[in-house]
Amino acid sequence: MHCPFDALLKSIAHHGDLVRRRFGYVIESHSYKRRESVKGHVEALTRHICAQAPSGDPVEDGLRELISEGHLTRYGQLMEYVHHHPRIERTIGMFHKYGRQLPNNRREELSVLEGMFVPLNVLDWIMERAVHQYEFWLRVSDFPINASVWSSHPMDRPQTADLLNMIAMAIRVVTTCYSVPPPPTDERMALYIFLTPFGKRLDGGNRDDQFHRVLKSKFESMPEAPAVIAAGYNTSKISRTISIDNVNSALYYSGQRKYITIWRREELAKVLIHELMHHFQLEKVQIDNLVEAFRLNCSKTVFCSFSNEFVTEVQTWYLYLVYRQAVTPRNAPGLELVVRSEQEHCLKKISQILAYNGLTSLSQFWNNANPRYTINCNCSVVYYYILKGLFVQDIDETVLGLMLPRASPSDRNSIYRHISRMSRKYASAIKRGIRLWDGNGDARFTMMGT
Repeated sequence: MHCPFDALLKSIAHHGDLVRRRFGYVIESHSYKRRESVKGHVEALTRHICAQAPSGDPVEDGLRELISEGHLTRYGQLMEYVHHHPRIERTIGMFHKYGRQLPNNRREELSVLEGMFVPLNVLDWIMERAVHQYEFWLRVSDFPINASVWSSHPMDRPQTADLLNMIAMAIRVVTTCYSVPPPPTDERMALYIFLTPFGKRLDGGNRDDQFHRVLKSKFESMPEAPAVIAAGYNTSKISRTISIDNVNSALYYSGQRKYITIWRREELAKVLIHELMHHFQLEKVQIDNLVEAFRLNCSKTVFCSFSNEFVTEVQTWYLYLVYRQAVTPRNAPGLELVVRSEQEHCLKKISQILAYNGLTSLSQFWNNANPRYTINCNCSVVYYYILKGLFVQDIDETVLGLMLPRASPSDRNSIYRHISRMSRKYASAIKRGIRLWDGNGDARFTMMGT
């Protein structure tokens, strides 16, 4: 009798061995230069914005008002305003718009860090600390790669070798598993990697209750407040917004100049695999707005339209297990244990998200319109953690269809039904996990557990 879980293990082992046998890369050339440090970049942006005349934009004018009233006196409070704002895409965009007007000798870095996904603390750290730039021209099989790497410290030879091995192995996993043909020309894939120390975390930190009361009042009095509240933004949970500070690690830019930018050292291989899926356009199905499909009780920010991140992340989950198998010694036991551990890790993260937002069960998040239980998420946390985490719990033909590279994906309704079944089946386990997570334990928020 065919067992889907055994089929998953067999496929991971097969692809892992295949990648291991074919692995190799060539360094065609490399270079190094030291860049000048730019201190206080984000603070300079703030001063520049506040020096402008009122624009009529409530996001910009609201920032100026908070500063003039003496509320934004610390860098951390600026971060809170930007990343808790219901219109985070506009607050981040505001900083990038004005950043291009400042004199700056680090425009190369800024040009690949634009967008609403890069946290301001990361941007500031890169401007001030990432002064060592390495350029590597690689060839992984027939794929030419240009990898630009920024670090706060010089990299020695073993560190460089480990990094290049990781990059090449991630590329090899994706191109081998999906039989990706090499580019028809010698156009190089562009990677920009910033080795920052910021890990993904979900904890309370040092909460400033007085400041959050001010923010709550400001957000509720915005001219567009009725539309914001109707969209599900729960201002009572202003201190618990999950944003790009907690989750996002990279972006893929698909314009005329295509590139991948990664700004966390943490989970670098897994993140690169995810972005390579976008680069090679390997998402197997197009999914409609899952937040609306399941009536999920979360804030309807711009990120909620990125439903296909769920598909990409499910495929990445499988490919990372292949990557892990490929870099693990042949005689190492425990592939089944690793997969089970990753499934358990997914449930723990779901419990952590719900507990962080004061929810006591999955049902409060699922099919529920009560704003008391709304999760404020100015990022794609619903797709990366909750829906993916539920989907991978029981391996059946629907899961294999979406996960295995050469399998035909099931229709969207089958995918929806599987997620719904998992939400019912694992509700009790998630509820136990919520009770166990007290907010003072392990706050790491990695997408993979191993």
